Amino acid sequence: MNWTMAAAALAFGGLFVAASAAIINTQHEAHITMVQGAAPAPIDVQGTSLEVVFPEWGLTIHSGPPGQIEPPCGDAVSELAGAVQVLRLTCADVMNPGGVLGDLTVPSNLPVKIIGGDTVTASGQFASLTLQSGAEVTLNDVSGDVLVETTGPVTGTIGAAKSVQVDTSGRVELGLKRPVPKVAISSSADGVLLTMPSPRPPELTYALDLDATGGRVVNSVPSTPGAAHSVAVTSTGGDIQIRTATTQ
Repeated sequence: MNWTMAAAALAFGGLFVAASAAIINTQHEAHITMVQGAAPAPIDVQGTSLEVVFPEWGLTIHSGPPGQIEPPCGDAVSELAGAVQVLRLTCADVMNPGGVLGDLTVPSNLPVKIIGGDTVTASGQFASLTLQSGAEVTLNDVSGDVLVETTGPVTGTIGAAKSVQVDTSGRVELGLKRPVPKVAISSSADGVLLTMPSPRPPELTYALDLDATGGRVVNSVPSTPGAAHSVAVTSTGGDIQIRTATTQ
């Protein structure tokens, strides 16, 4: 190869690299635009309860002040179905399955139901919170009545509630920071670990119904029939462990 041919080859290679970089950059920009969509703007509350629907991926939900909903992205559609305000999120990162849509802030004074997705992480105070997730639920110091229906593990802490209900085919690890009058947990895989405030007879006692057909029951809390606080735990796929802690 002579010097002229070598120079031509180098020039061609430089053009190829530049063109490839331009293509990659264009794809990256298109990816960012598709993920972010329009800039998120607050949505006025119109209903007396809120239902959030998203098809897949993960979502982090926080409670906020009354009056407005702060969606994770601009690709959100809000509509009324009677008194229920339905929020549909479509801002999924389709080039990165398993990603997280972002943070959703909802009014603390509304009953909220979350439907869909792979993972849901919730924190804050709610009038009530219903989570119907497909895989995994994490509760970070959530206050308000809680209902969880999922196929994966449920973990976290409850700050204050009158009722906590969990139905899952995964493991449950929950801590109750304050006494909850009604607790009902059902798991068909990997068992249940429940930590709750220590009994203080006569003002705080528990009526316990613990059924571990798939394992054993490890519990030192006495059961008081007819007590104001009832705890029913069923496990068909692992042990039931009841622990106590000082009320926070």
